[in-house]
Order: sequence, then C-alpha cells, then structure tokens
Amino acid sequence: GCTGLTSITIPNSVKSIGESAFYGCTALTNVTISSSVRTMGCWVFLKCSKLDWIYFEGVPPRVRSGFYLGPNADSCVAYYLPSMKKKWGASYGGIPTAVRYN
Repeated sequence: GCTGLTSITIPNSVKSIGESAFYGCTALTNVTISSSVRTMGCWVFLKCSKLDWIYFEGVPPRVRSGFYLGPNADSCVAYYLPSMKKKWGASYGGIPTAVRYN
C-alpha cells in the first residue's frame, strides 16, 4: 500500500471505487467521495490505520461485498450532507454516521 497519501478527494468522474483501492495506505486520514460514486468494492480502506473520517457527498454507495476498515473502524466516522439524511442510517458498513455541516 501507499505510505505518503494523507488525504484524497474522489472526483465526479469516478463512478466506482475498486476492491482494496486504498489498502494499506497507512497515512491516509480523510477521504471525500463525490456523489457520482455509486459502488465500492470490498476492503477499500482495509489497513488504513489512521483513517478518521470519510465524507460522502451523495447517497451511500452500494458495497459489493464487505466494507471493513480493520482495527481502526471504531475511530472512523462516515459523514454526509444534511440534505441526504433520509438516505443514511446510524451506521454504514459498521462505522457510525453523522451529518456534516459545511
């Protein structure tokens, strides 16, 4: 995995994030996922031990298999826009969710 990547924004041109795309990115602390992303492969953020939050700009993407972050899952939060509140539950893939106000 990568060790220098600390933050990433997935642009609107991306429709899907592949399996294990950021596997082992040990310095990654935050991710912004555009509303164009509709599906994510399994284990996208596995072993991203410093991941604090994932910000979703749209509806929750469908996860093809398991959405598992690894041992840091307890400290990560999935944020979403207030306008998307009805689309999100209390958790996403085992991590808590919360509204993010800009």
